[in-house]
Order: sequence, then C-alpha cells, then structure tokens
Amino acid sequence: MPPTSQPNALRNATFATLSGHAVTKEAKGLLADVYARVVADQLEHEETNRNPRKLRSAVDAFLADLLIAQSGDEPREWVYRAMNPRGFTGALVGYRVFLKVVASSKREHEVASLAVHDSLIVPQSMIDIAEAVLCERFESLVNAKPQLVSHPKRAQPSME
Repeated sequence: MPPTSQPNALRNATFATLSGHAVTKEAKGLLADVYARVVADQLEHEETNRNPRKLRSAVDAFLADLLIAQSGDEPREWVYRAMNPRGFTGALVGYRVFLKVVASSKREHEVASLAVHDSLIVPQSMIDIAEAVLCERFESLVNAKPQLVSHPKRAQPSME
C-alpha cells in the first residue's frame, strides 16, 4: 500500500470514542506502562491527581482508540476528538481528565494534537486575514492545506 499523504491521513482520521479498554494481557501491560508515565508526568508538572481511577480510565480509553486506529488492513495515522467540553457531557471520559492525558502525551512524547473547533467568528472585514492566518498556521503544523468554509453574514432584511 502506498504511503498516505498527510492531507488524506487527516481526512481519514478515526474518531476517538474514548469508550474502549484494554482486553489482552499485552494491552493491559501497555496500559500499565503508559498510565505510570502519565502519573509521573502529572506529578512532575505539579498537577493533582485527585481521582486516579478516572485518569486510568481516560488513558485506557485513549490508548484503545490509538491501537484500534492502527489495526486492520488500512491503519490510520491519526485519531481525532473535538475538544469542546460539551462533547464530553455524559461520556465515559470527562473533558478535564482527557485534557490531562493529552497534555502529558504532548510533553512526554511530543504527540501532535490539534484542537477541533466548530467555528471562528470574525468581523466580515477580517475574513480574508483570518483565513490567511489559519491556513498559514495549520500548514506550518501539519504540512497540509486546510479546507476552510466561510459563511459571511448575509444582510438582514429591513423591517421598514
């Protein structure tokens, strides 16, 4: 199979459901190792770990998503998860604890993670500048052009 281009790798990313967990002996061993590293990172950066069970569940679920993305005939290079706190409401893994896992993975292993936002609101006069800045920053991070969609505010009908 030819190597996947970066833009396609991002488009084909697997959604991180954060609902899986380690099942095999090997996966549980990997989980123990990764969890120990996350805890050590949290302690080094003076982060409190008030609920180790939640942290372990978050590491377990994220690790499951990463492993699942690498399985099958067409392994995925990326996983994604929208980082809007509302997207975690009622989920097995909470927003705050997941942020800790993401922060540790960045510090410990320089794992790239890109925030996914629903929208960006700018004055209509600044649309071109905002698009240029977003494209430039995105390209510098992942070496791919983003697909931006602008929806300029339409003039409201007069009530006269």
